[in-house]
Amino acid sequence: MIKRKLRLCIIVNPSFALTMLREQLLFLMDNNFDVYCITGRGPNEHEKARKLGVKTFVVSMERYPSIIKDLISLARIWWIMLWNRFDIIQVSTPKSSFLGALA
Repeated sequence: MIKRKLRLCIIVNPSFALTMLREQLLFLMDNNFDVYCITGRGPNEHEKARKLGVKTFVVSMERYPSIIKDLISLARIWWIMLWNRFDIIQVSTPKSSFLGALA
């Protein structure tokens, strides 16, 4: 019986966190996970992660509370989760934890 890979989504707010999570992402991919990341726009972090085999989504998240921008970010994260049906969701920073838990 062929077992499918688990779909893991990591939500982080500053995009440079993708660089800091490099070893963790590699470990997860080596251990039968399809890894996805949702994070804000950055200069080249998404390209580096995609070269590793991580699928990334860009959702801008403001660091400080902003009702309208937070609702837009929440809707985008919810939409990504709806279409991808992740098995596991990991959140990291306070803002991404808040939005990820609500989504």
